[in-house]
Amino acid sequence: PYNPLPPAALNAASVGRWLLGHVHKPDRQGNWTYPGSPQALDFGETGPHGVLIADWEGGWGSFEAVPISSVAYETVE
Repeated sequence: PYNPLPPAALNAASVGRWLLGHVHKPDRQGNWTYPGSPQALDFGETGPHGVLIADWEGGWGSFEAVPISSVAYETVE
């Protein structure tokens, strides 16, 4: 809902990698990436939160997720 272009349009563009913002949950598909927020802000933001370290050598092929959030929210049954 935050992206004015459909994912297919991003994937079809002749760009190495799109880095998109606003969405708090990390997501990587095709040639686009939402790094997510470095800090989990509420219980709706489950999973690890942190930063992405991009390896610029040889292109955009390598990302390392480094969790740095001081809190983590998970569903427990």
